[in-house]
Amino acid sequence: MQVLLALLSQPGEVVSRESLMAEVWPNNNVNEETLTRCISILRKLFQANNSVRIQTLRNQGYRLLVTPQHLSHTSAIGSGVSIFAKAGIPLVLVIMVVVVGFKLNWFVPEFAAGKWKKEPMLTSKLDERYPEISPDGSRIVYCKYSNDASGEDLYVKVRGLDGNTLRLTDSPGHDVSPTWSPDGRLIAYQRKSGKRVTIHLMSSLGGKSKLLAEARGGVVEKMAWSKDGKFVAFTDRESNADPFSIFLANVSTGQVEKLTQPTHQHWGDYYPSFSPDGKQMSFIRGISAGTHDVYTIDLESKTEARLTFETQRTLGQIWSADGESIIFSTARGRTGYLHEIEKSGKHSSPLEIPGRRPSMDKEGQYLLVEDWDHDYDVIKVRSDSSGFIRDGLPELNSNFEDFSPSLSPNGKELAFISNRTGFYEVWILSIETGETRVVTDLKANYLSSANWSPDGQRLVLTKFTREGNADISIIEIESLSEKSILQSAYNEMAPRWSVDGKSIYFSSNKTGRYEIWGYSLEVSQPIQISNNGGYAVLPSDEEDLLYFTKYDQPGVWQIDISSGVEKQLVDDLHLFDWANLSVSNNKLLYLSRPSAWANTTLRSYNLNTGDRDSLFSLSYLPPVPGLVASANPEFYFLTQSVKDDVDVMLYVRN
Repeated sequence: MQVLLALLSQPGEVVSRESLMAEVWPNNNVNEETLTRCISILRKLFQANNSVRIQTLRNQGYRLLVTPQHLSHTSAIGSGVSIFAKAGIPLVLVIMVVVVGFKLNWFVPEFAAGKWKKEPMLTSKLDERYPEISPDGSRIVYCKYSNDASGEDLYVKVRGLDGNTLRLTDSPGHDVSPTWSPDGRLIAYQRKSGKRVTIHLMSSLGGKSKLLAEARGGVVEKMAWSKDGKFVAFTDRESNADPFSIFLANVSTGQVEKLTQPTHQHWGDYYPSFSPDGKQMSFIRGISAGTHDVYTIDLESKTEARLTFETQRTLGQIWSADGESIIFSTARGRTGYLHEIEKSGKHSSPLEIPGRRPSMDKEGQYLLVEDWDHDYDVIKVRSDSSGFIRDGLPELNSNFEDFSPSLSPNGKELAFISNRTGFYEVWILSIETGETRVVTDLKANYLSSANWSPDGQRLVLTKFTREGNADISIIEIESLSEKSILQSAYNEMAPRWSVDGKSIYFSSNKTGRYEIWGYSLEVSQPIQISNNGGYAVLPSDEEDLLYFTKYDQPGVWQIDISSGVEKQLVDDLHLFDWANLSVSNNKLLYLSRPSAWANTTLRSYNLNTGDRDSLFSLSYLPPVPGLVASANPEFYFLTQSVKDDVDVMLYVRN
């Protein structure tokens, strides 16, 4: 309401984002996402009335466009609506704004930031992750790396008592994802040793653990204990070709059953949470590794419902203590912020509480979150006899996420994706002058795989939509215009230009699994190329050869387009590095690592001889697209995690 009043005070004039935030929230540390959501709510209210419109002016702010109309009976409401009359906003719309404003204000207070007092709970140089507060709110279980970072173990800390911490596990593997039983006596957790992931039960006071089940898909994700204490919900999949689903392990028998049924269009389901009455489960469903939404499932009828339509990174979710809403963390900017949505999905509200993986006691008195401080930068490195040398790129040393670099054909510009504006957009860095400029205004929840055309005039990329799928667009750099070329109910991913610039290669799951496809810009007809799976593609200088990775198998393959014959070239590219490959000087360059967050080796495969060589090792490389090589002189652009610290914060109800 206050945002609308601020715009109404200057009808037809441009009001900057900065002045709006200063006027509406003068004494609060509010991010731009809050303003964006307020504008979105107002636009939804105005949809049925063509006389009122809020215009966005790029890099400037907002303008309220109104058509003067007669507003009768203003005296019945009082002089307070006179400003609306002057702006020409109809009375029915004024009433609707006021009513909806009251409704939103009624919905927010339970979890408004002012209702909670922040108390740093666990802070150290070692990451504290997967925190969960006990049902009675007295204790916190979490995992922490050992001092030599060789593995993670579980700890229990009594809330409010400094130094009173009990170490539960001491294993060479990774003990993570703990969850309390409803009575607080037991803890279920996952142990990852190599590629094997097992689920264990143990007393919350420590002692021997009991093997409950094995997660055959080898993934570690947050678990949940059912309210009747009979089941532990976890993420798994039946084969590498299937999406991840939520499974239930019977605590008494160890028997496992599949609960959710995502389609092959989806990355999968994870992060389950049981409603307080035990009748429903909420979970996160992803269309990719970085775009998700919140769903619920009725545990009796197995009926699923989609609650959010954010289509962006969702970083944990839980039910509120009264069972009327769901609190979830979503990241459009640098970090995750908590939001709340009614269980019906009708109304949601952003909260000014940063954090991921929220947890709450059964009375709703304590709110626990992971507090992440991370930063991705694009770096330039070159190798010599001593290893590698990092060349400074201060223009890409931002406090936001800069990733997915792509070098222009002339080697003078570098395109990359960043969320510096609060949304994901494509930026271009001039390597000669150091100047950066944004070349899109997509206001996207997530972008990926920007790639230059051979003539250096266009970029092709993947854009994730609010409808829950990924499409492919071409950006004309000079005119800053966007053209969608591949739109469907499926996911079209990881596009690359052909060497002649007449076609685009990409992957799609329209057949039920990801395969490599080709799309001629002249014919506008996609043609399937691979038949045994394919995810990220890299064109070769030879017209009929493509290099590609697969969705469900590590490694890099080569396929002859004319014959359809494929062969595996290397087997040590991790699944999370699906787009971390490049070709330079007749060598296939790729990243190799044993697990998603392990240190990485840059390796080369000689395309003539088949010889392999390890070039140098790098640390802190996140599992996001980020490798591009230059032939002359030889150097590499990579995405590096500059800062990645995780602490636990406790919020206590005032």
